Amino acid sequence: MKENINKTNLSIIFLCLSYLLFEFLFIPHWTLTADEFVFAKHISEYTIGIPYLDFEPYKSVLGHYLLSLPLFFTQGLFEPIFRMKEEIAIINTACIAITCFWSMRLFDKRAVLLTLFALLANHYFIIYSTDLRVDLLATWACLFSALAALQMRWRLSGLLFSIGFLVSQKALWYFAAINGSLVFCYALFRTSSYSLRSIFQFNIAAIIPVVIYLMIWSFIASPTIVLHNFFYDAYVQAGIDFYLPIYWGCWATVLSHGPFLFLLWPVATYLSIANQSFADALSQRRLFIVCVATIALILFIRYKQPFPYNFVFVFPAFFLLYAEFFTLFTPRRSVFFFLFIVAGIFFPFYQSLKGAVSFNGHYQQTITSLAATLLKDEGDYVGGIPFLFTKDQPIEGMKNLIGPQIEYIETPSEKMGQLLLPSLYLAPTSPEKIIDDFERGSVKLLISNYRLFSLPPKVITYFKDHYQHYYGGIYLYAPVIHANQLSFYLKFGGKYRIESKSTSRLTIDGKRYHAGQLIELKKGDHLCYAKKDFRLTMVPDITMKLNPAYQKDYYLLMNRPIVS
Repeated sequence: MKENINKTNLSIIFLCLSYLLFEFLFIPHWTLTADEFVFAKHISEYTIGIPYLDFEPYKSVLGHYLLSLPLFFTQGLFEPIFRMKEEIAIINTACIAITCFWSMRLFDKRAVLLTLFALLANHYFIIYSTDLRVDLLATWACLFSALAALQMRWRLSGLLFSIGFLVSQKALWYFAAINGSLVFCYALFRTSSYSLRSIFQFNIAAIIPVVIYLMIWSFIASPTIVLHNFFYDAYVQAGIDFYLPIYWGCWATVLSHGPFLFLLWPVATYLSIANQSFADALSQRRLFIVCVATIALILFIRYKQPFPYNFVFVFPAFFLLYAEFFTLFTPRRSVFFFLFIVAGIFFPFYQSLKGAVSFNGHYQQTITSLAATLLKDEGDYVGGIPFLFTKDQPIEGMKNLIGPQIEYIETPSEKMGQLLLPSLYLAPTSPEKIIDDFERGSVKLLISNYRLFSLPPKVITYFKDHYQHYYGGIYLYAPVIHANQLSFYLKFGGKYRIESKSTSRLTIDGKRYHAGQLIELKKGDHLCYAKKDFRLTMVPDITMKLNPAYQKDYYLLMNRPIVS
C-alpha cells in the first residue's frame, strides 16, 4: 500500500515538473501572439489605474489583477511578459497537483494520471496553457467547482464557479452544465444528493460573490459603466460571427494535432452509462458527470470563435469524462490501452513538440527591441498591435487591428460598429481620418506585420510616401518631397540621406545638395527647390548590433498566428 502511494506521488511530481520544465524552457523561445501584446498592455493598465474608473476593462478583473503582480518587479519589453507567462505556468502546475490529489478521492488513481497525461500532452494545452490570457485560470476554477459538486459540496461548488466567472465570463458554460445536470438528475432521481436544496445552494453561492463584485465596483465607478462592461461587452464578444469563415480551420488545426480525445468522446459517453440501473449513488454520479461533460462540450462546439486557445475550456469536461471512464474500465495491458497511449498521448505530444520548436521568437524580439531603441528620445509608433505595450499608439482605430476593425475601416457599417469595443482598443475611423491623424501626429516608425498590409490601399499609399524600410519590420519616417513643393515640414530633427533618381542638384534652405548626400536637418519648416521628387530618409544614430539575417522584412514572423 505504502509502495503504491509512493509511486503515485512520484508520478504526480514527475507530471508537474515535466510540464513546468517544458513551459519554462519554451516561454522565452516562442513567438508571442498579437493577443498577448494586447493583454500585456491591458494588464499593465491595472498597475497605474483603476478599472471602470480610469479605463474600461476587458472581461472581469480578478484574473488581470493576479497576472499584474510581475509588472511591479520587472522592467523591459519582454521580461515582464515572460514573467507573467511563467506565473501562469506555476499556477497551472499547482492546479495540476491539486487536481491529482483531489480527484484521486473520487476516481481510480491510474485513471486520473492517465487522463491528465493525455490532456497535458494535447496541443491546445501544452501550447496555449501559458498564453497571456485569463481563460485557463477560469477553467481551473470550473474544474474545481465540478469536483466539489461530485462531493455534493454545493456551496463550495457555487463559490468556486463564481471565482472562475470573475476571472472570465466564459466560465458561464460550466454554470449551465452543472445546473443542467443538477436539474436533469433531480428530475430522474429526486434524492437528497440531487434536490431542489442542492440547486438552490449552488446557485446562491454562485450568484452572491458576483453581486458583491458588481456592488463594490459600482460604488467606486458608475454602475452603468460597470454593468455595461461586465455584461454587454461579454455578450457582444460571445455573439461575434465575424470569424465563422475560419471555424472549420480552427477545428482542423486542433484535431490534426491530436483528435483521439474528441473521437473517443461519444464512445466514452455511451460506455459510461450503458447498462446502468442508476439505483445507487455511484451510477447516479456517473450520469451527472456525463451530463456535465456533454452540456459543456456541446456549448463549446456551438461557440462561434473556436480559436485554439479557447479549447482549454474543454479540459474540465474531458477530465471528468475520461477519469470516470477509465475508473469504470480500469486501464490494463490491452490493444485499446496501447492505442490510447500512442494516439492519445505520444502522437499529440509529438505534434505539439514540433510546433513548439518552430515558434522562434528571436526575430520578433529583435525588431521590437530596435523599435524601442529608435523611439527612446522622441516619436511614436504604429503597428496595429501594441508591440511596445507600455507605450501608446496615437492613431485611434489602429491600436488593435483585428478583423472587425479592419473591415470597419474598409466598409463602415452599423453591424461592425457595434463590435468596436473600447475595452479592446477599437474605435470607429476611416482611411481619411487615419491619414489626417498621421499628419497631425508624430509617428516616427511603423512596425510591419500582416495586419498593416490588410489596410485599404489609400492608407498603404500614404505609408509608402512617408515611411521607408530601414531594417527587418521597421519602416522609418522618410517623407517624399514633390518637385512642385516650395517648402516642407519635418517632424523629426536628425540626419537624413537624400534619395532621388535625378542627378541634378536640389536646394534646401538655400543650400545645394545632391542625391545620396547625408545632411543634418532640424525639426520644423524648411524651404526647398528641386526639379524632381526626392525623399529624405532618416539615418538614426544607434549602437545596437543588428543581425544581417534579419535585414529583410519577414512580416509574418512579427507575431504567431492565432490558428497555429
